Amino acid sequence: MLLFIPGYALVSVLWPEKRTNLNEDIDENLERFALSFGLSIAIVSIIGLALNFTSAGINLMTTVFANFGIIFLLSLFAFYRRQQLPVERRYNIDLTFKTARMPEDKTERVFIVAITVVLILSGIVLAYVLVTPGVEDKYTVMYILDHNGTAVDYVSDITINETAEVIVGFESHQFETTLYSFYTGIISLDGIDNYVYWNSWNQTDDLTNVSGGGQAIQLEHGESYERNFEFNIRTSGTYQIIWQLHTEGTDNYYEVRIRVNINAA
Repeated sequence: MLLFIPGYALVSVLWPEKRTNLNEDIDENLERFALSFGLSIAIVSIIGLALNFTSAGINLMTTVFANFGIIFLLSLFAFYRRQQLPVERRYNIDLTFKTARMPEDKTERVFIVAITVVLILSGIVLAYVLVTPGVEDKYTVMYILDHNGTAVDYVSDITINETAEVIVGFESHQFETTLYSFYTGIISLDGIDNYVYWNSWNQTDDLTNVSGGGQAIQLEHGESYERNFEFNIRTSGTYQIIWQLHTEGTDNYYEVRIRVNINAA
C-alpha cells in the first residue's frame, strides 16, 4: 500500500505501453518494479508533507484515505491511457521472465547490482518491521490547573488562613496497571527549609504543621486522576508548594509546583 502500489500506479500512467525496442540487457518488468519502489517513497512523502499543512493533520485515517485517493486517481488515469492504445501495444505483466544478460558497460553493471542490493535490503527491513512488535515509550502526564480548570489564573498572593484552590491531575500511559505514590510538600523560600508531606484531599489542608506519607493511587493505561486541592497557610512568607508523583518500582517521578506569597492579615 505504501511502498509499491502508489509508484506502480504512477509508472502505469507515465508508460502505459510496452516497449517495442526492448533492450535485452535488463528486463522491462524489473525496471518497472524498481521504479515503483522509488516513486512510492516519493509519493508517500509528498502526501505526508501536504497533510501536515492541513487542518486534518497526519493520523491513521487521513493517511489511509489520502494514499487510497491518490492510488485510485492514478489508476483511473492509467486505465484511460491504456484504453487509448491498441491491445497489442498495452503493457501487461509477463511473468515468464527472460534470462537477462549483464550489460557490458561497467557503470550500468554497478547500477543494476546496487538496485538489486537495495531491493533485497528493503525486503529484509520490511520483514523485520512487520514481525517485530513496536515498543511504545512509557510515560505519565502530570499537570496543575487553576481553580477554573485553566492554566491562566494560578493563585499567587493570599493572606494568612485564606483558603486557595488548584486542580492537580495526572494520566497514565504506562501500558500496564501502575501504582503511584502521590506526595505534596511545601518549601519556605525565606531561608528555612520546611518540607512536609500529607495524603488527604478530603478537606482543606493546613500546610503549616501537617505531615504524613504518600497517597497510593492505582491507574490503568490511559486512565486519569484529577482532584481539586484546597489549602491554607498560617505563617506569612513566600513558599513553593510542590506535588510529586512517584512510579512504584522505578526511580521515575514527576513534579509540578507553584509559588505563593502569604501576606499578613
